[in-house]
Amino acid sequence: MSARTAAKYATGLAIGVALMVATGACCEEETCRSGLTSSTTSTGTGGDGTGGSSSGTGGGGGSSSTSGTAGGGGISPADDACVGDFAFRAAGMSFTEPTSAALAAALNEMTYSGQEHPITVVLRSSDPNAATIGASVSVYDEQTYMDSFATGLEPTFSPADAILELGGFGTASPAPTGYLRARHLAGVLDLELTNLNINAGTSGGCAFAFITLDATIPSAERSKSIQTSTGTNTIGDLGGGDPNNDLQMRAIFMAETIDFDFSSL
Repeated sequence: MSARTAAKYATGLAIGVALMVATGACCEEETCRSGLTSSTTSTGTGGDGTGGSSSGTGGGGGSSSTSGTAGGGGISPADDACVGDFAFRAAGMSFTEPTSAALAAALNEMTYSGQEHPITVVLRSSDPNAATIGASVSVYDEQTYMDSFATGLEPTFSPADAILELGGFGTASPAPTGYLRARHLAGVLDLELTNLNINAGTSGGCAFAFITLDATIPSAERSKSIQTSTGTNTIGDLGGGDPNNDLQMRAIFMAETIDFDFSSL
């Protein structure tokens, strides 16, 4: 299973649990995305019949055939495609495999609260044919009343080939760099990420997103320390493996749109 397929599967599963709109099953080719509309056909014992157009003998005991968009209990319509400029700020975060168990536990402790905003995903898609995605730490400016990326932690955006669809968006090619912020017991950890793959399912007219982030933690970040309730450890100690190797990470999180200073990019 490819990394992109695995990320899309994790996103779809998490969205279902969170009662959000699923973006659909992943296709084998990257250009093949989820089905965006649905229709149902049913045959059974009469009744008045609802949804779509009906034919057949209704009423007492007749048979009816109904085709069209499902009514109550059917598949909800997909969300809008996010065409424009959007900034989705994380409200809490959860780390899963392939993040090492010890590192996931440490990062989860520091980012679990919805009051924590470890990362902001920025989608620039005013031109859908040149959409691009970046993700890093954002901070609020009391003068502009908007967020912008923290100075020195600006991300490198993905190539202009992000994928837009009804109910979701994602990186077709990884964003080269970004940062994640965890407030631990001894201060703030800004963790550099590379090769960021992002897959998002949206709802509320692109007001909310459920995002899966797969990324690499470069080996140079292994020496950074994080203090949790279990003590102080380095990222490398928690990540394990060869001290010269990079670490793989996956995070899932809810996010909501915020006002962002796009002129700062």
